[in-house]
Amino acid sequence: MQSDVVDLAHGVGHEQVPALYDQSLGKFYFRAGTPAVAAAGAGPAMPAAAGVHVPSAAELDESYWQGIKGSSDPSDFTGYTKSFPKGMHVAEAEMLNRKLTRSATAKAAASPASAPASAPPSTPAAAPAFAAKPGSYRGFITSSLIPGQEFPGTWTINKDGSIDSMNDYGDRAHATIDSSDQNGFTTMAISHLGVFNGIQRRYPDGSTSTQVISQGRLLNGVISGTWHDKFQAGQFQVTVGK
Repeated sequence: MQSDVVDLAHGVGHEQVPALYDQSLGKFYFRAGTPAVAAAGAGPAMPAAAGVHVPSAAELDESYWQGIKGSSDPSDFTGYTKSFPKGMHVAEAEMLNRKLTRSATAKAAASPASAPASAPPSTPAAAPAFAAKPGSYRGFITSSLIPGQEFPGTWTINKDGSIDSMNDYGDRAHATIDSSDQNGFTTMAISHLGVFNGIQRRYPDGSTSTQVISQGRLLNGVISGTWHDKFQAGQFQVTVGK
């Protein structure tokens, strides 16, 4: 500022006043200024709020599952199915719930304190929910990614009760079956995408394999139900005869 220059000059024994040289033409006027006053009640400026991430339904589903998947309490899996009735892990939750409940029941029955005075007469075990004969059968699946289209393939039921499947596009899977529920069965499989027209098929994340869970039942010689993986869902049907 000009006053700063005058003070510095006095400090070394000189008289010096800065001059202003202006080539502006025309009239101009000075206008009295007003000191800057903070707005009444205004506080210090706040930084812009950072973007807040709102978890999606799928993220909440997966977070809940990761927190309980190693639990030994069947009520945790009952709670999951109630909270996420259409969640990605419903089939797994129901299967683990059944296994843990059966295990707890068996332990209680084996305990001397709970053993009955006389064992009731044995009754024949109910027929399993999945009792198709070993062999190869034709069927199809649908996918939510391509509505209205059926994808044919072959399902081979092995003697050990497992299932190998391959569709007409080269995709294959090997599944194990849990048929302890008399109202249906659950399968867990790992699918592997095949090569079609010389091109390796891939899932949306670039992978070529993923876990697939199916739920269904065998009725009048037809196996049918629903399936899902983390990318899609659909239905399936396989005719195995009576």
